[in-house]
Amino acid sequence: MRVPLTEAHHDTARADRIPWAVLIAYGLGGFVPIALFNSVGMLSGLILNVALGVSAVLVGVAQMVPRFCDAITDPIMGYLSDRTRTRWGRRRPYILIGGFLIAISFVVMWSVPREWDQLAQFWYFLLTSLVFYTAVTVFEIPHGALGMEMTADYHERTRLFSAKSFVGNLGAMITPWFYALANTPAFMGQGGDEADGMRRVSYIAAVIVVMFAVTCAVLCRERVFERVQHQKKQTLAQAFGQTARNRTFLILVGVVFATVMGFNFVNNFANYIQIFYLYQGDTQAASRLMGWMGTIWAVTGVVAVFPLNWVSRRIGKTRTLV
Repeated sequence: MRVPLTEAHHDTARADRIPWAVLIAYGLGGFVPIALFNSVGMLSGLILNVALGVSAVLVGVAQMVPRFCDAITDPIMGYLSDRTRTRWGRRRPYILIGGFLIAISFVVMWSVPREWDQLAQFWYFLLTSLVFYTAVTVFEIPHGALGMEMTADYHERTRLFSAKSFVGNLGAMITPWFYALANTPAFMGQGGDEADGMRRVSYIAAVIVVMFAVTCAVLCRERVFERVQHQKKQTLAQAFGQTARNRTFLILVGVVFATVMGFNFVNNFANYIQIFYLYQGDTQAASRLMGWMGTIWAVTGVVAVFPLNWVSRRIGKTRTLV
């Protein structure tokens, strides 16, 4: 059976079109959830366990606890953002504040005191990573919601989230090299190691996040800002009930859960295989391979944005996903 081409029957209204500058500005926000967020899962094991010698069990706990907290903070953040009423809109203040909080907490997270014992280092990283992941929630939940509110056009929203994926994957070409940079003399310093190097690399990442967050918050606006100002507010219980009854949403949550589980499982084990099996503990050599592997993965993600965007406009998002 031939699938009808929906493109021929759709014409985006001028008022619904997203200018290129705004499209890019929104896309810059993709650096946080796609590139920076994912890099922490990889780097935490490499820095805490390999460099500092913290028990792998404790590192696993430090990675797991923030994930459980996200299950609580994400819907709460969405609830707070929906109920916020300011002259700058519901989403933009959180994007700006969240960007600065992410930058600060990312630097602090990799400044683990070297003289502390293993348990103290674990607690330091756990607490600072909780702050970091909460900051990501403050940024990313309103950022994702803003993308749905900047235009009423179905295909323009696809362009927005394609831009987010495109820029995020461009950033993902950089973040795999964080560990490689941390292993270079320029960042380790005299007598230092990759833990010292990662602290210095985090300064670069922090600057990038602040620049992108400010650009996004300044240029991206809600389309129906005036109407939203007088919109009726829901309670948290009402919002949860409405979400729980959305069968399509629950299916998508399951898809995302399976994808993230698979990605993190493979990614974390692959790092240890490269360091201790392929390179017999040589972190500098392994870090370069990690960088190239991450870059190839990111390039694939960037290239895939264009055909997937084109296909989804012609056969629909559901068929494209399947």
